[in-house]
Order: sequence, then structure tokens, then C-alpha cells
Amino acid sequence: MKRECGRRRRNSATCFRARIILLADEGHSTRWIARTLGTMPRTVSHWRGRFSRMGMAGLSNKVHPGPTPKYDAETGRRILAVLDRDPPAGFARWTGPLLAAELGDVHEQYVWRFLRVQKIDLSRRKSWCESNDPDGRH
Repeated sequence: MKRECGRRRRNSATCFRARIILLADEGHSTRWIARTLGTMPRTVSHWRGRFSRMGMAGLSNKVHPGPTPKYDAETGRRILAVLDRDPPAGFARWTGPLLAAELGDVHEQYVWRFLRVQKIDLSRRKSWCESNDPDGRH
């Protein structure tokens, strides 16, 4: 363990955890180790327990995959499909809140995030140059 922490590329968190184990191996109490390393006793207990259960692998970080994504590629296709349609009556163009309301199950912030990633700027999709007059006179 001492050699491992001497290497330059070694993770400092892993070395901190290894120091806990080395001090415990020397017979020091949890509270003494915590005081010496400037941490909480529960942190020392946690890493001592992980080391006793898992060995050196217990000193590494666990993988935390995070929550499963709420929206998928199909949601993006649905947003693009709505953009291909005309906006509701009374609106010249689509907005984030209008898109979210039209989709019903997609949050407005996700709509904005998706549009930003796709480099779609709703304010540039102007219809002011198109006439709503069926004869095209106005």
C-alpha cells in the first residue's frame, strides 16, 4: 500500500483510504486515526469496514450509474415532428412551453435542452414574412 501511494498517478482519495488502513494495522483506534487525518470517525469506520469485506478493491470508488434517462431518442423525434407542423392558432411560431404542452409528457426544460443540442433556435424560425391571408394580399 505504501508503494502504491508513492506513485505519482495514484488517486489521492485512494491513498487517503490506504493511510486509514495502514494506521489501523498499526493498532491505532478509529478516533485517533480520524483526529490524525482530520476526518470524521464514521469515515474511518466506513473504509475499515470496506477494506475488511473487499480487500484492496474496497478502497476504490464504487461506480454510480445514476438514474435511468427519462427521455430517449424517440422523444427527440417527437419534438422534431411537432416542429414540422404549424404552430397552434394565434401563434406565429413554436415556443418551448408550446412544444411541451403539445407533447404533454415532456418537460419544458428538456425541450429547451434538446433544441439547444440540436442547434435549433426557435426565434429564428420566423413566419413574419409569410402571410396568413389565403389570397396573399396582406
